[in-house]
Amino acid sequence: GFEVEVPDNLSTVGIIDTGVNAIAPFDNLIVEDGINITGETDADHSGHGTLVAGLAIFGQDLPASVEDSYIAKCKVFPIKVLHSNNGGIILMLFH
Repeated sequence: GFEVEVPDNLSTVGIIDTGVNAIAPFDNLIVEDGINITGETDADHSGHGTLVAGLAIFGQDLPASVEDSYIAKCKVFPIKVLHSNNGGIILMLFH
């Protein structure tokens, strides 16, 4: 594993995708439970949303090289709109 440094006052980025799994590198970086409009579990079964969250959190540092420590670039707020990466988008209107 590796250490993740979490600077104070990080911005929060909404990840509109297949959900974000609470994996170890994301400890303290997922804001609340997020929003889920799919009617399915909050879990990211395809892994796509979790990958996108990792790219947002670690930026270019993650794929560039293997390090013992990374600095988080943001926190993430999961917004699950797809249950699988080939599912249709559900539009919900609130009045």
